[in-house]
Amino acid sequence: MTVHDEPRGIPRDRPARLPIGAALSIGRKGPSGAPIDKHRFFIVRPVADARGKDGRREPHPLYTTFNQLAPAGDGAKAHDELRSTVRGVLVHADHLDAWTESLVADKIAGHLHPTGGPSCKGDGTRALRWSDKLGGYGSLPCPDRQCPYRQPTQGNNGRPQRPACHPHAKLIFQLRMKSASLLCKFTSNAWETSESIKGFFDFIHQQAALMGVDRVNHYGLPFALTLAQRTGQGSRYSVVHMSPDFGEDRTLQEWLGTQSAARRQLAAEVGLLQLGTAATLDDDAEDVAADLAALRVS
Repeated sequence: MTVHDEPRGIPRDRPARLPIGAALSIGRKGPSGAPIDKHRFFIVRPVADARGKDGRREPHPLYTTFNQLAPAGDGAKAHDELRSTVRGVLVHADHLDAWTESLVADKIAGHLHPTGGPSCKGDGTRALRWSDKLGGYGSLPCPDRQCPYRQPTQGNNGRPQRPACHPHAKLIFQLRMKSASLLCKFTSNAWETSESIKGFFDFIHQQAALMGVDRVNHYGLPFALTLAQRTGQGSRYSVVHMSPDFGEDRTLQEWLGTQSAARRQLAAEVGLLQLGTAATLDDDAEDVAADLAALRVS
């Protein structure tokens, strides 16, 4: 066997994981597991210690300054406002490799996953629903908006309850911070946040079309995620908005017009951007379970 014939790793029946180094969290979980500090971001470890249980992810040691709690006194509001915006940059050429969304139902009676994974996950056309009889997920059509688990219901107090089925959106990006620039994931189960991320990419593509750019290379596109609190139907909830984030000396339109041939050649030749998609229906159930548990703070 020559050097060139040597295997490059152990053969596996599943794709390698993305090198995620951190996760962006809305708020954190207090000692009892109840959500607190939902008006600001925290940068945490990508995997929870008690995986799939309460979704508690510890603060990331490389972002200690960012994760500091607000001091007592007049400076608390300003402290937290600085932590309600996070800047990042896309590291994929195709936006569908950086961002995906699916429909997820955490728990459906008669279809409870044994390790806390979702009972059902779909894309509006196809769904995978857990079956004890099969010992795994079975495939079935996804009725999307007509699904009974997407319909609003009322609790005993007369207030609307969150439907069992909701979006599960995931964004993969690189943090733009002085302390560290790890590859980071942000997940959300909120409709408005998911729609905001989709609206961001729709806007980029609309601007590109107006400029005659047929195919956008999203690699290196800077953006900002801004967290806000909304009030609706008697409760407050978090919404994240995504927007292009260029300095005073450059605009999105200039960036679209000056995407260099070198960047495109690098993406094609080196293949740095072919890291895989952010999420699929076939994601590891334990990974999705950990995300869902962590998202219960938002």
